[in-house]
Amino acid sequence: MGIIIKMCGISGIFSFEKFNNKQDIKKIVKSLLIDIESRGRDATGLSLINSEDDEISVYKKDICATQFINTKQFHKVFKSIENYNIILLHTRLATHGDENKNVNNHPHLNKTNNNVLIHNGVISNYESLKDRFNLKLDSKCDSEAILSLFNRKKQDIKTTLKF
Repeated sequence: MGIIIKMCGISGIFSFEKFNNKQDIKKIVKSLLIDIESRGRDATGLSLINSEDDEISVYKKDICATQFINTKQFHKVFKSIENYNIILLHTRLATHGDENKNVNNHPHLNKTNNNVLIHNGVISNYESLKDRFNLKLDSKCDSEAILSLFNRKKQDIKTTLKF
């Protein structure tokens, strides 16, 4: 099936092939979300990634994982799971940004550059980063500053690493 990673509030499943057993993957994702729920009960989210086609889908809601796994949105995700090979999961304890505004919840998606981010922790200087680099953030969540900076510096990184 692939590699499963689980840490505080974050989990993921990475496979070299697309997922083909919907029911098994669904059970594993449910289990992982419940396992990481104790880290944050303010919001839950997941991202599906097709690394071959650079396709990313994000689903998130301002409810705990136990409730999230019983939503229509969650069950709808697994209708097309065979198109993806990476799943990122996140449970959020809100520190910056109101969890009732879904834009503040994880995963954060940058549609322009087709990147997604999940993060656990507090970026205590995110306001100064925002000002210093004139970052345009869609949310009030400190984590989005990482994604914005990454996208801003992406070309520099590609040039440095010679992609």
